[in-house]
Formats: sequence, structure tokens, C-alpha cells
Amino acid sequence: MNAALDLQVLEDWLLTRFPTATCIKHRLPEEQVSHRFFLSFAKEERGSETAATVQVQRQYEIGYWHQDPEEVLAVMEDMAAAWYESRRIGSGIASHALRLISFTYAPMPGTASGLYGCLGTLTVERRYQLEQEPVVKMAKVETAFQ
Repeated sequence: MNAALDLQVLEDWLLTRFPTATCIKHRLPEEQVSHRFFLSFAKEERGSETAATVQVQRQYEIGYWHQDPEEVLAVMEDMAAAWYESRRIGSGIASHALRLISFTYAPMPGTASGLYGCLGTLTVERRYQLEQEPVVKMAKVETAFQ
């Protein structure tokens, strides 16, 4: 379970849903291209829930640019609707699905090349169990009362 795998799951999901789009990760390019997604890891919070489980919340930035501002809003709304409907972002890796906590987005200033864009923040959650030493079961219980 790592952020790089989460980014790969997100990229696979986006390119499956929008097959004519392109996607870049990690570094925001100086020049944007129409119909392109940008994915970046933003932050992680980890905490123990119980002695045996850990909760991990991660935030990712998702940018999208297009010549048509209506298309930008339609794509961002489509992503949000699909994620909120299923409450998870799946992948071909059966054991690696991201549970949606929230997705927000806002417009970005127009680019020098005249493209419009939105930048979103996706918060996802994963839980996993810690390995524990096996405990030997009691073989015989003796009581003090007869």
C-alpha cells in the first residue's frame, strides 16, 4: 500500500473513463495541453484505530485542462458523480481499491495558451491490519471452587 500505487490506480481509472485523454503525474508542466489530466500526491495522515488496525488518509491533486470551459466542468462533474455513486475507486488490482472520503474542485486561472482548467482535491482512505503474534490458547482451565 503506497502512494505511487494509488496514483497508478487513479491514472488507470481516468484513462479508462476518458480514453482519448492523456495524463501526467508528479510535476505540473509549464505548458498545459488540452484534454490532459495532472495527478500529484499532496499529503498523508496515518493513525492507529485499534491495536490491530491502521487508518491511512491521503490527498491527491487532480488537474484537468481543455479549450472549452464547459467541457472542463463536465469532466470534473462526471468524475465526482462516478466516485460518489460507487464510494470507491477500483483498479485491476483486486486488493487495492481506494475508498472515497471527499472530492472538491475549483477553477484555475486561464493559461497563456487559452486553455481552461480545474484543480481538484481527492481524499481517499485505506485501512489495513497489522501483523500480530499468534497467541497460544489455554489448554485447561482450573477453578478455585469445588
